[in-house]
Amino acid sequence: VGGGSERTFARLAEYGSAWLPSAVPPKELGAQIDRMRQVTGTATPVTVFGSDHEQETLDIYAELGVERVLLSLPTLSEGDALNELDGLAALVAAHR
Repeated sequence: VGGGSERTFARLAEYGSAWLPSAVPPKELGAQIDRMRQVTGTATPVTVFGSDHEQETLDIYAELGVERVLLSLPTLSEGDALNELDGLAALVAAHR
């Protein structure tokens, strides 16, 4: 279930099996996770969509127990896309 409102958390408690927060800065996500888990009463998994590609950001998400971080891949030529994927693989290697 995506979103970050109290209604979202209520829907998550009733219907969801994972949470996709909407545009919450990494340093503010911990409080949102705590509130979401208060409302749901569970350790609902968290997936972040559209994260920046900064190591510090990924480190914060790891510390918060975020289960998945979905990184964007721009439209590139095949060679450039492969190079970008190599860079992303190196970026996330510490968190595998």
